[in-house]
Amino acid sequence: VDHPALLRIWLLLEPQRPGKKVHGIPMGSPRGFFVGSGVVALILVCVVPVYSSLSLLKDDSYVFWAGRTVPEMTIAIVFAFVVTYSVMVWFFFSLARQIQGEVAMALIATIFVTSLGVALMLIALPLSQQSSAAYNDLMHSCHSSDSTRRLFEYSQVLQSIRAAPGCAEKYSVEECEGYEEAAPYTSLLRTMESKFHCSGFCYRPLASSVDAESRGTPAIFASLSRKLRRPDGGDLQKVLAPSGLRPDNQEGSPALPLTLFSDANYKASCDGMAGRHMKHFVGSIATSTFYQGVYLVFVAVAMGFLRLSGIVHEKDVQDRAERPAVRYLDATAGARA
Repeated sequence: VDHPALLRIWLLLEPQRPGKKVHGIPMGSPRGFFVGSGVVALILVCVVPVYSSLSLLKDDSYVFWAGRTVPEMTIAIVFAFVVTYSVMVWFFFSLARQIQGEVAMALIATIFVTSLGVALMLIALPLSQQSSAAYNDLMHSCHSSDSTRRLFEYSQVLQSIRAAPGCAEKYSVEECEGYEEAAPYTSLLRTMESKFHCSGFCYRPLASSVDAESRGTPAIFASLSRKLRRPDGGDLQKVLAPSGLRPDNQEGSPALPLTLFSDANYKASCDGMAGRHMKHFVGSIATSTFYQGVYLVFVAVAMGFLRLSGIVHEKDVQDRAERPAVRYLDATAGARA
C-alpha cells in the first residue's frame, strides 16, 4: 500500500501481533477494528452532504440568491464530527481504560450516529426555506422583491442596449457601445443564459415610442448603469423614465427578449428557469439531507435496541450457566451437613 491514508487504515484493520501499537492503539483487538471501521464509516456517511455542499457552492444561481453560509456550515460541521470522533476515541482508548469494552464502543457509535443525524436534519431546514423563498421571489414578485429587483433593473438596461440599432445584429451585448461589466449582475445573467438556455429576466417590453437615436446613445446607458449602482438604487420606473425608457408592455415592442450574451435567442425565461432550478435542485438536496438524517437517527435507535437485547440475552445466558454451579454448591453443603 503506497498511499499514506490507505496505509494508515490498513494498519488499523490488519491483524497484528499482540501488544503492538499504532498511534497508541493496541492492534489485534476489537478496538483497532472499531477505530478503523468507525473512521471509514463516518467518512462514507459524510460524503453525500459534503458533495451536495460543494455542488451548491459551485452553483452561481444558488450563491447569488442564498449565499454561501449553509453549505460552508455543513462542511464545517462534518469536519468537526470527524475531529471530535478522533478525540473521543483517543480519550476512551488511551485515558479512560476502566470503561473500555463493548459498552463504550456501542455508546460512542450511538452518540455520533444520533448527533450527525440530528445535525443533518437541522441543516436541511434552512436549505428548504431558501429554496422556497427564492422560488416565490422569482416566480411571483420578480420585479419588486429585494433579492431580484436589482438584477431585473440591470437586465432591462442591457435589453435596451441590445435592442439599439446595430447591436441586435452582433453576437453579444458585450460588443455594443454603452455596455459595462457590473458584477455580480452581468456575470449571473451570462451564466443563466448559458446554463439554462434562456433569455430575459423578468422581462418587460420597452416602450416603442423611444426613437432609435436616443435608444442607441451610449451615454444614456452609462448614466443608467451609474444610477443603478447607487446604494439607494430606486425602482426601475424612476431610473428609466428620465431617458424615455419605460418598462411598459406596449405594442410594437418585441414579445420575447433577445439573448444578451449570444445570438441563440432562447424562448424560455431566465427567471422561470432560475426559479425551477432553486425549487428542484436545491429543494432535492434539502430533502435528501433531511431524510439521510432521519435514517441515521433510526439506525441509532435500532443500535440501541439491539444492544439492549444483547445485554438481556447475555444476562440470561450467564444466569443459566450459574444455575448448575449453585445447585452443586447447595448439594455439597447439604451433604456435608
